[in-house]
Amino acid sequence: HAGVSLDELREHYEQEARRTLTNALVIRQIVDNENLEVGEEEIDDEIANMAAERRVPTESMRAYVEATDSTDQIRSRLLHRKAMDFLVHASNIKTVGAETAKS
Repeated sequence: HAGVSLDELREHYEQEARRTLTNALVIRQIVDNENLEVGEEEIDDEIANMAAERRVPTESMRAYVEATDSTDQIRSRLLHRKAMDFLVHASNIKTVGAETAKS
C-alpha cells in the first residue's frame, strides 16, 4: 500500500469490515427467518465432495474434518449457500443463455 496514508488505509479496512459484518448479519437473519438448517447427511455429502475434489478417500477427509474441528465451518458454508440460493430464487433471477442474450 505504497503512497497510502495510515488514515486512508484504516478507513479502507474499516469500510471493508463493515461490509463483511453487514453481509454476515443479513445472511444470518435469512437463515433464521427461513428456518434454514443443515442436516448430517448434507455435511456427509459435502465431505464426500471435498474428498473427491482433492482425490483422497472420503474417510481420510472425514478424519481430517473431525481432527481439525471443521464440521461447524462446513455447516456454516452450507447455510450460507442455502441462504444465497434462497435469495436467488426469491428474486426470480433467470439465467440467460448465450443464444438468448444475442437476440
